[in-house]
Amino acid sequence: MTRKAGPCALIVLLAVLSAGLPVRAERGRSQIEKPKIFQDSYPIVSDSDFLCSFFVLEAAASARIEGAEASDGMTLIGEGELVWARGADGEDVRPGQVFAVIEPSEPTPGAKPGQGPGPIAFRRGRLRVVRLDGPIFLGRIEKACGTIRAGCLLLPYEEKAPILGRDLGYNAVFKGGETVTGRLSYFRDGLVQAGPGDWILIDIGGGQGLQAGQQLTVFSKPEGDRPPRAAANVVIVDVGLDTATVKVLSAREALHVGDLVQVKEPRGD
Repeated sequence: MTRKAGPCALIVLLAVLSAGLPVRAERGRSQIEKPKIFQDSYPIVSDSDFLCSFFVLEAAASARIEGAEASDGMTLIGEGELVWARGADGEDVRPGQVFAVIEPSEPTPGAKPGQGPGPIAFRRGRLRVVRLDGPIFLGRIEKACGTIRAGCLLLPYEEKAPILGRDLGYNAVFKGGETVTGRLSYFRDGLVQAGPGDWILIDIGGGQGLQAGQQLTVFSKPEGDRPPRAAANVVIVDVGLDTATVKVLSAREALHVGDLVQVKEPRGD
């Protein structure tokens, strides 16, 4: 005699069948979100690199932040706050226009007064124009990634897509004078060492054929008769005429100011 399945048995069966669904979904998700080392490409230069890194200021900028709209003695300005700003003479500012917020800082290492590249400048965020009021305008700080205060400069903001690629590593041999070579020249905040994820200024740039997204090998400074040893791989975030900002993708040891950086040889596929 055949017995019919009761309500409890049906509930158990449905629970067993549905339990497999999240497992398959989770398995599919784990296949999509593979560790970066196994991905064909991923963002090696991200939005935050473009928005928050430092560089050598080569363009003149007279537009600047005058102060916070809510003037209550505040000297620091945060994300989402409204500020009054003054545009450059003759500049056509319009509502909705976006500016990069820049804080110029110390002179470029090795530059003599009045000579060489401009000062090192820190990207502090992004401002969008809300309203015009004669020669000044009201803007909102859309993104902040550092200290913003009255006097920060404003440069037209250039939207950039993240640069996709893979860490090419530092399996390389130093080539002496056979290829473009420079040095690590500046670490932020007075740091004496740098490692993966850090931004570094180098003393070669677009004038030497460098381009954003290009990867370079860092070699430790030679000591005695020991030749330079490959120590890290970096990617170019921003290019000036004779300088560039790079981000460390991977490293075998701590990097130091004065370490050598060299263009990679083309890879044969």
